[in-house]
Amino acid sequence: MERFIGFNCNPLLGNGLYMADVEAHFFEDSLYLYGTSGNRAYIVSTKDLKTFTDHGAAVCAKDVIWKETTGIWAPDCVFRNGIYYLYYSLPTGECGVSVSNSPAGPFSDPVQVKGIEGIDPAVLIDDDGSAYIYYGQTDSVSVAKLNDDMASIDISSVRHPLNVKDFCYHEGISVRKKDGKYYLIYTDTSRHGNMPVCQGYAVSDHPTGGFSYKGVLIDNFGCDPSTWNNHGCIECFNGKWYIFYHCSTNDSQVKRQLYAEQLIINDSGGFSEAEMTSSGIYGSLSAENRIPSSVACCLKGMLIKEEDRSSEYKMILSRISEGDSAIYKYINFKRSCVFRVKTKSKTSGRVELYLDGKYHGYVFIDASSEYKEFSAEISPIR
Repeated sequence: MERFIGFNCNPLLGNGLYMADVEAHFFEDSLYLYGTSGNRAYIVSTKDLKTFTDHGAAVCAKDVIWKETTGIWAPDCVFRNGIYYLYYSLPTGECGVSVSNSPAGPFSDPVQVKGIEGIDPAVLIDDDGSAYIYYGQTDSVSVAKLNDDMASIDISSVRHPLNVKDFCYHEGISVRKKDGKYYLIYTDTSRHGNMPVCQGYAVSDHPTGGFSYKGVLIDNFGCDPSTWNNHGCIECFNGKWYIFYHCSTNDSQVKRQLYAEQLIINDSGGFSEAEMTSSGIYGSLSAENRIPSSVACCLKGMLIKEEDRSSEYKMILSRISEGDSAIYKYINFKRSCVFRVKTKSKTSGRVELYLDGKYHGYVFIDASSEYKEFSAEISPIR
């Protein structure tokens, strides 16, 4: 797939694809990423988290023959009895499932999962072969045992392991099992005036109850003026744990990009909070490369990341006003001593460079209707 950025960074898929609500699972010999892209459930895979294969849409709204719908949200995929099952929610709160012989699809034979009312389905196949489905929004998480047909639930088994008051729960449930314990990852409202922009997690010895809140895993506040939720998952790949999450762009609640960070296991056996970065799981970005402005991980002020298909990287920083800031984490400057900026602007001005909060020089830019590069020498950065 085309990334439009010549090196690995956040967003994980570059500027080639909007993808949100991602569930990552290792199937066969690859890590498969299932997410929301437009009104579709979409699939991308990777063998090394550096190069990615685009498998396209797994299920589109038009494929749902049992219900007229405008969208497909938050897919999750599991493997059971030789079949891959792809679960997804409709805006109405109903849940569907389609099947395939391959984790890459194509997925077909869509049916409604009977008995479920609530978005964002997440499915766990336990060690004893039992299948559980988690779902719900705003008030509480529901969990139920899936019947053998994988398309209906045992109504008598429904439980509500998380609620708003005790867990700051909002939506976006995901489930994993690690070292015999059950981890529920979900959109967390514990910060920023109850905005649902964090992913928190809770842990239990049982799949359907007894969970204890353990804190925030990632916080995407500041990625965009319209950031409004944070839905993703954790997954172990090649011995390391990662968190996959999304960030808004374009001052929009729809155009969200996939991000990833490595998770560190703390002394208690849980996870320490990860930091939203531009470099993501790749360490740091080299200042010797030209860095697209749109890989900023945090914005302060009125500016936004805006799609611009006529530009080199297909996305730019725009709507910039005096005093706005774009923050990049983390950059390896080595011995760089020239600061270059490529921009077009209605007015002249200056772009200032700060390193770890300390002023380090500026570039003066002239008004121009075309993109031009401006540069200035700065003291060596060591």
